[in-house]
Amino acid sequence: MGFNASRYYMFVLTLFIMKQEKMARLEKQRMEFTKELEFHRLNMFMETQVVLEKK
Repeated sequence: MGFNASRYYMFVLTLFIMKQEKMARLEKQRMEFTKELEFHRLNMFMETQVVLEKK
């Protein structure tokens, strides 16, 4: 059983693509988290403004 370079390169390429896809999913999750965090931050700011205006 000899070394099959084309199969090895296909395997390496597949691993690389899987890693890139995983990194893309993680980046999407990070962006969604940041968006949600900013939403909550703005919501708290607006609620604080309402409370301060009532005083």
